[in-house]
Amino acid sequence: MNDNLMETRHLSNGTTLNLYDVSRRQGADRWIVTMEARLDIPVTEDALPPEPMNGLPLASVRDVLGPRVVFLSRRERVFVPDDEKDDILTLLRDEFCANAIPYLANPVFPTRFIIKQYREVQQKKALQQAVAAATPPDPT
Repeated sequence: MNDNLMETRHLSNGTTLNLYDVSRRQGADRWIVTMEARLDIPVTEDALPPEPMNGLPLASVRDVLGPRVVFLSRRERVFVPDDEKDDILTLLRDEFCANAIPYLANPVFPTRFIIKQYREVQQKKALQQAVAAATPPDPT
């Protein structure tokens, strides 16, 4: 897949939104037109709430999530003719920016997204541990 950076926007909450064209051909003269938005959120003291994740220190949160988390959103249209590809891509970008940027630029978005990602990783680990504990050992 070829990621072509279309636009970079610096949001008011200090994050940077990158918009990519990740479209691909679908047959000889058709496209799957895809616009992908990626928002890198550094896992820093500033991005964590005053009482982060039940009192866990930043180092513990970073051990689970790494130095950054990425918000990812895709908008896609299928079976687009060659001559409409650029217009559709522009439409997808404009609609995304009009609807999502006010939400993504909110000062609390990075904190809430980090908390959400942390909880999801912890839930996934707990589920994997429960499955491993419930799986009988292989007798062979």
